[in-house]
Amino acid sequence: MTSLFDVVVPTIGRPSLGRLLGALAAQSVPFQGRIIVVDDRADGRPVDASLAGAVEVLGSHARGPA
Repeated sequence: MTSLFDVVVPTIGRPSLGRLLGALAAQSVPFQGRIIVVDDRADGRPVDASLAGAVEVLGSHARGPA
């Protein structure tokens, strides 16, 4: 049985984001859902494109906890 779920990662540009996304990608069971990064930085800088891949990145523009 395969479970379908999404993973939402709130961030304000944490340096460990690449490590986290890499760990999710390296899982032994294929991931069936979406990985959504909600970036809460006020300046609107994009999340590093090399991290994006199959990751959906949303900006919340400092409106509070992502």
